[in-house]
Amino acid sequence: MPLSQRAEPYPHWTYTHPATGDQLLLVPERGGLVTGWSSAGRERLYFDAARFADPALSVRGGIPVLFPICGGLPDHPLPQHGFARDRPWSLALLEDGEGCGCSCATTPAPWPCFPIPSA
Repeated sequence: MPLSQRAEPYPHWTYTHPATGDQLLLVPERGGLVTGWSSAGRERLYFDAARFADPALSVRGGIPVLFPICGGLPDHPLPQHGFARDRPWSLALLEDGEGCGCSCATTPAPWPCFPIPSA
């Protein structure tokens, strides 16, 4: 099965490429965060699992989705690095099985600090 849900070392999904065996570890419930990427049998990402275990701490490492901004805006209510990394995402296998996709459900005016409608 190319996409499987796992509980250890933390709740995540693992996508395994059917031909190469390369793997992605994803946590859609925590902003679509990629927490691991192994290619040719070697881990390619830094990820601090101890910090990740405490939701009150900022995540170090992995590949976060930073939208609509990377960083922060002075005197603006938009959170540092935007809001996408704090939203739950959904995960689905691509039709050809050659990957998986994440999407974040929104509403017409999703957040007061970013009142731009989404399609």
